[in-house]
Amino acid sequence: MRGVREVCLAALVVMMMVSWYAVNLDSELGAVGESRFRRSVSAAQRRAWSASAGQLAASDSGGGSAGSGAPAAGALVGAAPALGADGCPLGRRPYHVLMTAASGKYQEWQSRIAYYHYLKQKRLNPCSEMGGFTRLVNLPGGRPDRLVDEMPSVVVKQLSGGRGDGGDYGFIVMNRPWGVMQLLKTAHWAKIVEEYVLIMETDHLFMHPPLNKATPTSPSAFKFYYMNSKDPKFIPVIRKYWTGSLDDVDPVGPSPAIMTKTMLEKLTPAWWDFSLRMKRDDPDANREFGWVLEMWGYTLGALSLGIRHVVDPDFQCEPQGTGMDGMSLYPIYHYTFDVRTERVWSISKRTFHGRYFPKNHRLPPPCSSESHFTLTTLFNEASANLPHWEGDDAHGDETPWPPPAHHWRHDHSAPAAAGAPWPPPVAQPLASPAAFTHAVVGTGPWRFGDKVMFFLARGVVTSQKGPLGAVKGGTASSGRWRFLSDADAATGGGDGSAASAAPLIVATCGGTFELTFQLDGSRWQFRAKPVGDGGGDGGEARVGSLDAPPPKGAHRAESAQLAPGSLAAIIAGAGPFAWAGMTPAAFLREGRFQTPWGVGTWGPKRGVPNVVEATFFGIEHELTLGSAECGRLLSVRRKDGDRVPVAFTHESPCE
Repeated sequence: MRGVREVCLAALVVMMMVSWYAVNLDSELGAVGESRFRRSVSAAQRRAWSASAGQLAASDSGGGSAGSGAPAAGALVGAAPALGADGCPLGRRPYHVLMTAASGKYQEWQSRIAYYHYLKQKRLNPCSEMGGFTRLVNLPGGRPDRLVDEMPSVVVKQLSGGRGDGGDYGFIVMNRPWGVMQLLKTAHWAKIVEEYVLIMETDHLFMHPPLNKATPTSPSAFKFYYMNSKDPKFIPVIRKYWTGSLDDVDPVGPSPAIMTKTMLEKLTPAWWDFSLRMKRDDPDANREFGWVLEMWGYTLGALSLGIRHVVDPDFQCEPQGTGMDGMSLYPIYHYTFDVRTERVWSISKRTFHGRYFPKNHRLPPPCSSESHFTLTTLFNEASANLPHWEGDDAHGDETPWPPPAHHWRHDHSAPAAAGAPWPPPVAQPLASPAAFTHAVVGTGPWRFGDKVMFFLARGVVTSQKGPLGAVKGGTASSGRWRFLSDADAATGGGDGSAASAAPLIVATCGGTFELTFQLDGSRWQFRAKPVGDGGGDGGEARVGSLDAPPPKGAHRAESAQLAPGSLAAIIAGAGPFAWAGMTPAAFLREGRFQTPWGVGTWGPKRGVPNVVEATFFGIEHELTLGSAECGRLLSVRRKDGDRVPVAFTHESPCE
């Protein structure tokens, strides 16, 4: 009987699922409210709203068994969230967007771009949790500026310069908690209808609406890597204000953050008090906390009240340097750091202190990081559509707005950037009769004086000074190798193990050399003779040696075992790559994977031609080709699904 009951129960569940699917299909086809909801709200948002609403209801009612995870009696697992009269989920918890700002043209152009993208996301996502908007601006004497007619604004008094009562102690950011202190006393604050507030800054740009992950007792805030309570230089200062566990010090600041209005009213006096005391009375805090002192004032002030945060590392992104990919994961772009490509393109907000950011800023080169394209697009769109934009048209002839369709993302069909094509041009035919080609390709590290070298596929050579290790942002040196002449390319042993082989010309940032190899048994060496600038020879020959077991076979024989056109065949012997921005990485002979942190293994995934498996430090990864044009791979760590880019970096930086 028990088995019969289980079968009947399973059949009932299936019937309910079919019925639910049919109802939803009918709603999609015919119901206007449901159609609008499905167009404007992502599945992830619906799940989050439904879950958060259920959690809050459970906590408010006190019902249910702690930790049971079982739904309440009569609940339909997987049911769609209930909709209001406007077709939006009833479980939403809207927040009022509060942007803190200061005086000056620098803050003015940032405020206008930020408000533009708030309005855009509000319009595109009518069922999001975004509510109203207020610009809180500190101005001298509290006198209105010209933006009060462009966006909802509350003008409060700005602290005067210098020390003493009413001064900012030379730290203009003190105006942020001081401005919020004044806001809380205004009629405008009392009229804000949303229960929650999202605090943002002028250099925050919305890419999609953030989810409200706060609770009535815990604000949600971004996890800043530089707000580390266990940093040895911070600990003595923190101990002056907090004697409990350092694990209780949340790595957050006051923005971006979401909290209830009541929470902000409770927290702001402590935020102001701690910031003022540290800035005015504590030279150690001034020295160690520096430009983030007011953020520490917020964090320590909250902690003094027993307030802990929902720490969210995905609340925003903060690209810097050569940028990052995966922008769709983040709702906010915080452009506090400068971004650039090698000697070609850059954006720094600090360049535009006394003037507007230019219109139509030049797009980054193809194959740049996704964040570079995102930031340029966000700026160019706003400046093109906002009236009376004072910035010059920086590059109107080069990149008209909207940009060409093939430019909108870094990995579309745009041609590869000059100097970094993928696959790179072949310096000599891989099918050359020279067995030497197949003997040396994909080998290293070679020790040459104070340098470490790798001879890689398609005539690429890398050279790094000092001990082999991780280098951030690119290889120390990347150059080319080629045969001295076509006749030399046809010489050498037949199996790659000849006692001597054809000379090579190697050109790196460290100079140009003619290399003659001795591939003798278990020890491979070369003699390097410098080639003078004028074409003549110069200097004495030096010796380099392979600091690894020589390969037993030829590169050609190994490659023949790989499926033609497979990812493994494409990357065999290739490099240099940057793994999550760190170099050098290369796919060497006999399945040796040179990583920035040591040697691992790599090889094709059995039965899956477009996937390569790589393991180092006992951690397994699967790699796929993200962009053939840009030489960009994607690694997924098996144990937790962590995704990082693996990018071809042959650009010869010579730095």
